[in-house]
Amino acid sequence: MTIVASKQNFDNPLAFSWNGELSRAGDTFNWKRLETQTPDSTAPPVPTECREHFRSSVERAVRNGRTEARSDFTVLLGGNSRQMRESVRLEEMSAGVWRASGMQMDVGDNIRIGLDPRKQAEDRLNHIISRAQCILWDAEVTEDAAGNLAWNTHVLSSESVQKWLGFDADGANMGEVWRKNIPEQMKQQMDTRCAEALRTGKSGFQQEFFFYGEDSKPRWMAEHVDITPLSAGRWNLVGVVIDISERKRVELELEQVNQKLLRLAREDDLTGLYNRRTILEKSAAEWSRWKRYGTSFSILIIDADDFKTINDRFGHDSGDLALRAISSRLREGLRNLDTVGRYGGEEFLVILPETDFQGALTTAHKLLDGISITPVRLHETDLRLTVSIGLACAEKSDTDFDSLLKRADTALYQAKSEGKNRVVVSAPPA
Repeated sequence: MTIVASKQNFDNPLAFSWNGELSRAGDTFNWKRLETQTPDSTAPPVPTECREHFRSSVERAVRNGRTEARSDFTVLLGGNSRQMRESVRLEEMSAGVWRASGMQMDVGDNIRIGLDPRKQAEDRLNHIISRAQCILWDAEVTEDAAGNLAWNTHVLSSESVQKWLGFDADGANMGEVWRKNIPEQMKQQMDTRCAEALRTGKSGFQQEFFFYGEDSKPRWMAEHVDITPLSAGRWNLVGVVIDISERKRVELELEQVNQKLLRLAREDDLTGLYNRRTILEKSAAEWSRWKRYGTSFSILIIDADDFKTINDRFGHDSGDLALRAISSRLREGLRNLDTVGRYGGEEFLVILPETDFQGALTTAHKLLDGISITPVRLHETDLRLTVSIGLACAEKSDTDFDSLLKRADTALYQAKSEGKNRVVVSAPPA
């Protein structure tokens, strides 16, 4: 494939027409012919970027089923940036075979007469950016032999965005100012994600992060980055960043509502302990674990003594206060490993994993004393609360958890009948 172009002189801008023939098999293109004609036969070879650009333009048009395409692009010649305009036309000669023709020309002369399309596009882009609540940036990234990445970044944003970001720098320095406000750990995560995308050949990536604006409040941002490889170890990156702080605020509120609903579904509203359904689910899970591994497992059923009398004498509000006080003292007297829930009314169920008879008995007396020693203030009266406790240790002869629960419940009623404020241990099943 041989291509030539006109002289690379600003007063004699690049201009050449070309034609060729290509075929397609699946995603693979085969160029059978590609020729270029220029007014000057002594012109130097066409830059590689130009050649690859119109090849990719033709192939993209074929993929998209188009017969025409136009685009602008920039090449670097002799240290000068040259703005090129390209038009492409396609004709399908037979199934899977196309004839392509087109033209590329330097539109640099338009700059001198005030009609530069690139300048017009830049002016329009700046006009849009000045009113948009977003940040645009582009960067050229290079990697040295040691694997270090060097960034040359330029950032564009509106004055309103700069104000709440706290920027006080031109576009060349704005990226550096911006990064200073990102938490260090998050900055490292972002750099790692970007480096991975570059080195694995990804076409882009997305991420969310926050930094602290002028008001010292965290601002959540969403960023979309496109990656264009330029050469080995060299890439062009273009990023769009938008403020998603409001979305994050709504997400946080929704999460809080969901957590509240979850607590309402699992916890007893009065005491803050697990409700009946949840404590029974926890009990069933511990029972299954005990059956599988054979470790010790005990339960306590605890019932507030004379609770009806408290309600009748002081009112139901005082009864609620008494239940909260008992719940608090139960939590304080148990290990993190243990679980307690409101079983119903003034009854509580305690699960004691990996706890044998002696350990369960010690815990039961600790709870008994913790509840009765310190009086509770109800309507200017210091009331001493007591509970009765039924204790049962899991035995191999227990057929299921319900049989263990019934033994503990029987022991509880025995404690009540023997005078209350005591612990009664259930005998193993026959």
